Amino acid sequence: MDLSIIIINKNYKKYLKHCILSCCKQNTKYSYEIIIVDDGSSDGSVGLINMFKGSNIKRFLIKNQGIEKASNLGIKKSKGKYIMRVDSDDYLKSNCVEKLMNFILKKDCAFVYANYYLIKENKIIKNITLPKFDKEEIFQRGDFLASGTIYLKKIMKKLGYFNVTKKNSGLENYELILKLLLSGFKGYHKNEFLFYYRK
Repeated sequence: MDLSIIIINKNYKKYLKHCILSCCKQNTKYSYEIIIVDDGSSDGSVGLINMFKGSNIKRFLIKNQGIEKASNLGIKKSKGKYIMRVDSDDYLKSNCVEKLMNFILKKDCAFVYANYYLIKENKIIKNITLPKFDKEEIFQRGDFLASGTIYLKKIMKKLGYFNVTKKNSGLENYELILKLLLSGFKGYHKNEFLFYYRK
């Protein structure tokens, strides 16, 4: 399996179907699976999740464990060599997997990330172009989006996945990126708009 897409959800039924469909409808030659982890939703999300069936779709239900533990569960249950996390209110362009996988396989790096469209409801309100990869710039940035980034799974495992010390910290992905950089790994920026991030 080339890639595992991990969708983390809690009470985002309104946007969840769009997210899942965007992952299911990737135009790519790479093999991938979709792992959906629901962290105790009470809005009917689970019923929606159960409507999606297929050999490449896995579903896991947990209860209020926090986004860090939910993400780690999805990664540990995955079979892909690479990992992409997608938050359930975000969604991917149909060529996102193809473009990012092509890119990371050409580079000697731990992760790759792309530009994105900032949306409100389903309207694009801004195109966000991220800077070319620079370690010092990332150290100063103060955050790093989880959606739209592909990681080499074995390196995530080596570093202990996401830190679960604080539940729903909001900075779990940024800390992971910092650990990667401080451990000597590097990333690359793919200068294309490949996913949609909901404000």
